[in-house]
Formats: sequence, structure tokens, C-alpha cells
Amino acid sequence: MFVKTYLCFFSNIDGTNDFWRLKGFPEVNNTICIYNRFGNLLKEIKSNTGFWDGTYKGKNAISSNYWFKVVIETGEIFNGNFSLLRK
Repeated sequence: MFVKTYLCFFSNIDGTNDFWRLKGFPEVNNTICIYNRFGNLLKEIKSNTGFWDGTYKGKNAISSNYWFKVVIETGEIFNGNFSLLRK
């Protein structure tokens, strides 16, 4: 199994970088799962056309580090983390 890590940031406060999504990832069928620091699943995105707006159950998620897992149709798994900044 191949694992690769990606790191990125988004702010969700200023009209720029308000959504988190994978950039430059191959156009293949995949499932992206986003987790908080406690390992709770916050969002599941089908395919790389989706995004996360920094909310969970209709409320803004806190400024923190978040982790994601991408499982592509071949079974390969990619892991990474990113930070959400709110001011």
C-alpha cells in the first residue's frame, strides 16, 4: 500500500482560501475523509471534485489541525493534514 502525505492551509475568514480541497491530485474516483484531532469523522467527500467549507453539523469548526485520508479506487491510501485558521 502506498502512502503519501500532503500539507496545506485554509483560512475561511477573508474570501480567499475559504474551502479546503485537494489540488493537483489525479482525476480518479476516491473518497476523502476529514477528521478532527480526536479522530472524529467530520466530512466524507466522494471524488476530488468536492470540498470542505470548515463546518461540522452546521457550525464553524474551530481553528485547529485536521487530518484526512484519501482512498482511491485502486486501494491506495494517501494521508495528510492541514490547518484551519479563524480570527
